[in-house]
Amino acid sequence: MERYLQVALRDQFVCGLRDQETKTESFRVSQLSFEDAYKLAAAHEEASRNATNTEKIITGSQAAENALVLYAAQKRQPPRAYKDQKKKFNRDQKRSEIPRANSENKKKSQILCYCCNKPNHMAKDCHLRFKSCNLC
Repeated sequence: MERYLQVALRDQFVCGLRDQETKTESFRVSQLSFEDAYKLAAAHEEASRNATNTEKIITGSQAAENALVLYAAQKRQPPRAYKDQKKKFNRDQKRSEIPRANSENKKKSQILCYCCNKPNHMAKDCHLRFKSCNLC
């Protein structure tokens, strides 16, 4: 009875393994006991975990090196947009002196609608904004 229990436990354990490689290795061993199957599965799991951790360390160090190279390259040449911003504004300007694109700074008569090209309203308020042009 106890032998049957050990065989049934071993079979359930081996058939329930998710890793196909471990399952195949367990079927290769003849006269495999439940304890041996458990030790084999634990060793396989530990080996795959160590391999994964080693791979993460290698790719992590490569990523760090790539980031340092990229940072050094960016350090030499600042982005073009940053250069343009630097030319337009300096630190002595007040916030109110910096030009803004919203409608508060423009007089209503200067505003032209993007949809109909008529003055005194914006495209969001235009009654023609959902119409399509038949002249083009």
